[in-house]
Amino acid sequence: MQNQSFLLYDIFSNNVLKNPNKIAIIFNNIKITYNEVKRRADKLANWFTLNGYRKGDITVVHLPNSPDFLIAHLAISKLGGIISTMHMPYARADIKNALEEIKPAFIITESRYKNTDLIKLFEELSNEIGISPRLIFRSEEDIPGHTTLERIYKDSNITNDAPQQNELYDYDSMGLFFTSGTDGHPKACLHTYDTLIKNAVQVVNDSGLNSNSVMLSGSPFTHLFGILSLHSSIIAGCTQIMEPYFNPEKFLDLISKCGVTHLYLVPTEIVDLLNVIKKTNRIPNTVEEVRTGGMFVTENIVYETQKYIGNIIPHWGMTELGAGIYNLRTYPAIIKSQTIGKPIPDTDAIILNSDGKVAAVNEIGEILYRGYNLFKYYYHNEIKTKESYIEINGNKWFKTGDSGYKDENGYIHFAGRNKEIIDRGGMKINAIELENILSSYEKIIECAVVPLKHERLGEIACLVCTASDANMTLEEIRKFLELKGVSKYKWPEKLLIIEEMPKTPTGKISKGALRELAANYKELENK
Repeated sequence: MQNQSFLLYDIFSNNVLKNPNKIAIIFNNIKITYNEVKRRADKLANWFTLNGYRKGDITVVHLPNSPDFLIAHLAISKLGGIISTMHMPYARADIKNALEEIKPAFIITESRYKNTDLIKLFEELSNEIGISPRLIFRSEEDIPGHTTLERIYKDSNITNDAPQQNELYDYDSMGLFFTSGTDGHPKACLHTYDTLIKNAVQVVNDSGLNSNSVMLSGSPFTHLFGILSLHSSIIAGCTQIMEPYFNPEKFLDLISKCGVTHLYLVPTEIVDLLNVIKKTNRIPNTVEEVRTGGMFVTENIVYETQKYIGNIIPHWGMTELGAGIYNLRTYPAIIKSQTIGKPIPDTDAIILNSDGKVAAVNEIGEILYRGYNLFKYYYHNEIKTKESYIEINGNKWFKTGDSGYKDENGYIHFAGRNKEIIDRGGMKINAIELENILSSYEKIIECAVVPLKHERLGEIACLVCTASDANMTLEEIRKFLELKGVSKYKWPEKLLIIEEMPKTPTGKISKGALRELAANYKELENK
């Protein structure tokens, strides 16, 4: 990889030169060639330029998996801009926090998401925050007074042949991606081309993905795991099937109809797909590989995936480092079911024990990581950036907050995530953030949010509290959170009201005791 360029737009353009009429995307039964994707991306880039876009400007992309996501990503990359992805399930408060943090110059979003008028929402939030981004909407219909992507693509006054305006380098800033933090405030990780794209090149080299492959991702492109699938398909020059949202029946149909060879699915999606396969007895025969990440993969998932779908490749990573540790295709199922594999080439991981020393073989501690794929810094947060690293024997290591151990063969075993982060099917719920909001509810005296094991999602949030009203219900808690603009996936799914919160000797609420109490309590209120 020494002499290889990691500039996304250049990689895509080279694929266009090689095979302009190759199908890049299949979306809603519509086939779009590499040449057509580039044409639209160039027009959007030129529209940006006409509207004052400068190298380093931040553009929020708030879109589901679709051709427009890729087109926007390429246009921003061509101009040396910075993409900042925003998850579609974000509620008002989450969107506002993200916009306040990064203050984008442009926003590309849907005109509506479920029952939310996004035109009205983004206009209101821009006024509240005091920013003036140019809004671009993705809509099947024209929106009077507003710019739409379709109007840009069709505008004959915007050419698609203007050259790139800026000199671009692999070390230039590429994207800002939000992750939950244990201090209750999400942080934006800044990545460059040579952290993310180089990482994707390594994945492609290890996956067998090539120009004849067909990719399908159930993970949203707004997540780093999902955008890894997008980058991988661009690097391989293959066809990608795009589906806005995961549906196991629809995915099984697409696998069979389109001859999908490579799948990117989080474990909950694999479970749902397996259930449909076993129920209908429709076993796909084209899938060569299923990459999965975002949460721990159980032994049962590994063996059933290999039996019914294809070769499974469990990943371990995070927003700060992308795909950091994973299994190789050649590893036997027993290794994949028990470990997260080994660090990718040119990176390393060690285990730090509770005494602050490098752990012995099979000794559990915190996973520390270093390598080219690490983010550059937390945006506008120098203190947190410094705090996230530790120096050992002259080397800087990133403190992941995850625990595990290394066995005698060098495989790393995952032992759990930071206890303040609840991993609901790959979506991260920050317990501290939720507690800070819930503590303002008038009936709650003291509260804590702890994880409960869940068969399909891995973990769900359980609210444990003392309350002035013993008859307080989960439904009223959810209505309160909805009024506060908290995203639905973060809402507690179980409620436990107790008489007194267990405390540590220093007077703090004992999360360990609460986790045990909640896990053993048999009469929790249902969803």
